[in-house]
Amino acid sequence: MKKIKHLSIGIMALCLIVFATGCEFGKKEEATNNTNSNTTVEQNQNTVASAGYRVSFGGFTFNLPEGMEYEISEDELAIADENATWVAMIGIIDGSFNQIKNNVGEVQALLQQQGMQVDKPAEIKTLGGKEYVTVDMSSAGNNIIGAYAGLNEAKAAWIIIYNSNNSFDYTALSALASVLSSASYSPMANSIAQNNFNIDLDAISALAK
Repeated sequence: MKKIKHLSIGIMALCLIVFATGCEFGKKEEATNNTNSNTTVEQNQNTVASAGYRVSFGGFTFNLPEGMEYEISEDELAIADENATWVAMIGIIDGSFNQIKNNVGEVQALLQQQGMQVDKPAEIKTLGGKEYVTVDMSSAGNNIIGAYAGLNEAKAAWIIIYNSNNSFDYTALSALASVLSSASYSPMANSIAQNNFNIDLDAISALAK
């Protein structure tokens, strides 16, 4: 049995400093790790993916590579690098990523309506081989990267990136590309009941429909 570890002190500190929305951490749990790294991780657990794990969240199963730290809660999936240089908060939304790309010109106004400072339009970028719709935004002095990414034909991911140096550094999205590309839909996987984002996910998903 492998003892699940809490996210590192550095990442907890980053959450406390930057996450005005509230970053909640789960309690210690245990998970079984086999030779195929097919560890099943339930809600409210977190760990350092020392040999890579399959993580179920929001109706999908994701493959996390070695070294990434993560937290699963009822309402969001948090992923970070071991050095606490970035943290990503991921939610699942209904709708087509292709439709989001068609509506890319509306992203800026939508986020401004949600109270975010957005100084330039959203862009379509390919990072780490994964296509995203990205937008730079700010709130209460914190610089935040927002991004959409496709998961399948009917669902997409909405991602919020916080960098410890408060920059618009897209390293995290490059690192997350393989995780998001590995997504496989499993109706029995965890589903999202609510979210802790400042931004209304119903509004965010409007451009996907």
